[in-house]
Amino acid sequence: MTGLAVTAAAGLALYTRVVEPRRLVVRHRDLCLPRWPTELSGLKVALLGDLHVGSPGVDLVKVRRIVAVVRQMAPDLVLLVGDLVADVRGGRRIDPIDVAQHLAALQEIAPTWTVLGNHDWYAGGNRVLAAMSAVGLPVLEESATPVDLPA
Repeated sequence: MTGLAVTAAAGLALYTRVVEPRRLVVRHRDLCLPRWPTELSGLKVALLGDLHVGSPGVDLVKVRRIVAVVRQMAPDLVLLVGDLVADVRGGRRIDPIDVAQHLAALQEIAPTWTVLGNHDWYAGGNRVLAAMSAVGLPVLEESATPVDLPA
């Protein structure tokens, strides 16, 4: 039984360090929301989170790939929902400004808004915040803002 447990633990470790970070999962969901304004019917939102750029298997090449996938989806709005940079062991620290410069291309696709996650703060939140702001990516921190969508 011990051998089986060791094998299972090794398999899980391999999956979480090698397989999972290299996956790019795209899920499409149609939402039926009560009292949703009819003029916003059909709104397409790209929601990106937990990129952890700098963790094993997640480099700037993958960020470019993600941006290309979002471009193909042609959303009306892009929301970056945190954990954009990595603070994990075994990865490679990538300067937040480099990550931000790659993510800034999302603004060419649709209005883009950002919030930081706990890993962004662990990795030096003020630097991540400054990097996103420097490339024109608005960061919502304890705030909200109206969004003008294209007609």
